[in-house]
Amino acid sequence: MTVVAMVGKLVKMAAGATQTHVSRSRVDTRFLSALAVACGASPDLADAIGQANTARHALEIADGAGLEDLPGHLCRSAAEALSREAGAALEVRTVLVGFAGVVRAVHPPFTTETSP
Repeated sequence: MTVVAMVGKLVKMAAGATQTHVSRSRVDTRFLSALAVACGASPDLADAIGQANTARHALEIADGAGLEDLPGHLCRSAAEALSREAGAALEVRTVLVGFAGVVRAVHPPFTTETSP
């Protein structure tokens, strides 16, 4: 299964939400902040990401600071969370797309055998 989403939906999935369109499913920018720390973000950058108004805003902050690994870490975290939910019989791949439709990250990466 391949899940293609923008940053807000992937943050929700990575944080464990399986129903991302319901009102109780909120974007947790603090979760994204913790992922940023795992990517080497400074405390000040992590704090700014955690206080962002939206997931898009948080990713823009990370991009502006040159935190290039965050999209990949987010995809990995979302794929792992969805895999736990789906079970071992289903391979899960996540793709983060930007607002211009550009692929930002994929996990696990496509290979020549799995390329679409």
